[in-house]
Amino acid sequence: MNVSVILYGGGVPLLRSADAAMAAGAAELFVLADPGDPLRRSIADRLRAREVDAAPSGMSADALNAAATSASGDALLFVPAGYELSCDACAVIAEAFRHDPSLALFGGAISVETDDAVHGALWMPRGETVVTLLADPRSMPPVWAVRRAAWPGAFDASLDDLAVADLWVRVLAAGCTAHVDRVPIARRPASLPSRWSLSLDSPSYVRAFESLLRKHASLVSCHMQALVIEREVRYARLRDEHTRLLARRDAALAELDALRSQAAHHRAFLAHHGLDRLDWGDLRRPDPVARDWGYQRGGPVDRPFIARFIASHSADVHGAVLEVQENDLTVRFGRARVTRADVVDVDSGNGNATVVADLRDARGIAASTYDCVILTQTAHVIDDVEAVLRECLRILKPGGVLLATFPCASRVCLEYGPRGDFWRMTPAGAETLVRRVFGHDVEVTAFGNVLTQVAFLHGLGATELTERELETADPYNPMLVGVRARRPPSRPPARRRRGGVLLYHRVEQGPPGELDLNVSPDLFRAHLDRLARSHEIIALTDLLSLEPEDLPDRALAITFDDGYEHHVGTVAPLLEARRIAATFFVNSAGLEDGAEHWWDTLERLLSVCPNEAGSGPWLIHDPCVAAATAEERARLIDDFRRRLGDVALPPRRTLTRDGVRALAACRSVTIGAHGVDHLMVTRLSEDGRRREMQACREALEAATGTPVTLFAYPYGAVDVASADTARALFAFAADCSASAVPVSFDVARVPRLDVKAWDAMVLEARIDAWAAEPADRSAISFLP
Repeated sequence: MNVSVILYGGGVPLLRSADAAMAAGAAELFVLADPGDPLRRSIADRLRAREVDAAPSGMSADALNAAATSASGDALLFVPAGYELSCDACAVIAEAFRHDPSLALFGGAISVETDDAVHGALWMPRGETVVTLLADPRSMPPVWAVRRAAWPGAFDASLDDLAVADLWVRVLAAGCTAHVDRVPIARRPASLPSRWSLSLDSPSYVRAFESLLRKHASLVSCHMQALVIEREVRYARLRDEHTRLLARRDAALAELDALRSQAAHHRAFLAHHGLDRLDWGDLRRPDPVARDWGYQRGGPVDRPFIARFIASHSADVHGAVLEVQENDLTVRFGRARVTRADVVDVDSGNGNATVVADLRDARGIAASTYDCVILTQTAHVIDDVEAVLRECLRILKPGGVLLATFPCASRVCLEYGPRGDFWRMTPAGAETLVRRVFGHDVEVTAFGNVLTQVAFLHGLGATELTERELETADPYNPMLVGVRARRPPSRPPARRRRGGVLLYHRVEQGPPGELDLNVSPDLFRAHLDRLARSHEIIALTDLLSLEPEDLPDRALAITFDDGYEHHVGTVAPLLEARRIAATFFVNSAGLEDGAEHWWDTLERLLSVCPNEAGSGPWLIHDPCVAAATAEERARLIDDFRRRLGDVALPPRRTLTRDGVRALAACRSVTIGAHGVDHLMVTRLSEDGRRREMQACREALEAATGTPVTLFAYPYGAVDVASADTARALFAFAADCSASAVPVSFDVARVPRLDVKAWDAMVLEARIDAWAAEPADRSAISFLP
């Protein structure tokens, strides 16, 4: 016996019900929904369902009649959206009709499931007779089947939501039988309102109920006494249940008030004694510390991992970007590079959504639409992950990038519940799955360790773990895995590296100095001549912005930090003579009349009186001095001057406003910001960090008349907070970690190789070795 399933409703509940219906063995599926519902077409295409136009609720007598007339099954099974059939529902119904030839109507209990799948309930409809149905139409099951041979002809459109109850009454009045089984044939989440609760809220319900009784007046007269008794019994049961629930509510509220009072007292006691942080102690307990995933304790533990993963590939977040449910990652990491920020959701009620689609079959999205798709912590709550990956591949442009994260260990998703959270991934599993769809251009990063797993499962917050605890990655205990996958470009695949960025400071005669910052002009010429023969030297913005396929082989960019006066007179002519592009990162504090960096002043003083300075050389290398404020450093310099007296050597000046203009006027020169006072931004407050970056940018833009979009961190020091600020203010920001620039990189952590006074052949060998090594993003340099 074949069972045709007729599904009616709309939105996300319709999607889940359709999937469950096909899994339950439906011979054919009809979808009754509003023609404007984008999920209707998705279901029809993916599951080969037949579409029928209906009102938004789907509960349209005309639509139900059209579907029932067209259906070819021996039995018709009606399912409201949100109710998910059990896997054997169709088989149970077919067997019931085969076993009892007189049976015309069949229904079953409904499993009402809460999020924790522990406190669920079983709702047992009792509408098996004319009396129970006319006494209370809600007694009929919401999921029900009718034998095709007993079909009475049509639903009565005049009865609105009670048209189904009317059909049951007509079938039973014709002498057929009905059976409502105690074994559930469907389930619905407790958060989904029942069909009857919705109909009771309708202003037309009373009118429809009165019409139902008038239509079946002869049956009402015949069974009047039984109907009145049935109504009284039902009322009494409801009254008793209402009284019981009120008492239970009052007791629960009283208990809750007492617990809140106790909790406030204990919290105050712990805070007073400095004990208000979690004592890890004995975690031998079956219940987590908190069930809200850490939202009330500083945010979930997985959020820093997600942010770090997207940040490490923020260069990919550009152009047209699609993100799921909201666009916060697109905005945070894409900034001005994003020209189109779309949000996709299956729920049309999401006000943030610009695209409503089922990612398993998103035919409403044109192929090759997006440069980047951000799919964080989403695929594991979709039953067909491979279908989602195929759609992501289809909607990405050639060369476009998917940035996805998957949980390795996690509690069940709060939003979708135990039956809506399907998968967990290992790094190897995620890579294997994505490679099946995208091919070989897949990069996998694992995050977390056993401690972060324990914290996450217990619902602790990310702020309750230290930075070091979060940064430690244990390959045998990963908590989250990030996957970057690139759709093959239209041209040959890209190389593993974009190229390298070289960092110079001073180019002048003299020794390298205490910090080994100096390269002589003759040696710098040798560097340029050799690199020009073996590499393609291009502008820094080109190396970072062009598609990998458009970059030349062995690409290099050259940068200079600290904005020295001699950069105009010595360096710029050497570059212009060879038509070599370079970027100069300049501090703005000395734009009025020039200044001298603190380490240069100390070096100059020590060069005259090296034996009398005492701790001078040590201070130059002391990170605490580098982290000092401008006022603290000024006091330090004044103290040395008082001890050593005036030094005849001229100061090593930084660029004035006129010098910056002259440098910017040179061919192929780009000016970048390096902070106002060369302060270590990782030691500043959020306001101080933003002021140090933004004020420098604004001063340099005023001096040059051109936008300043590049930044270099003083001392190369960068952390999560300073990187976030740099992303908000600049297109790219560079540090001093010695590695090549990979194809995919963090726009706020561009690595550079700090060049010393090496022979040209040694420099080339170091570049080749450096380019062959994987990037080490953990290193932080404290070079000026």
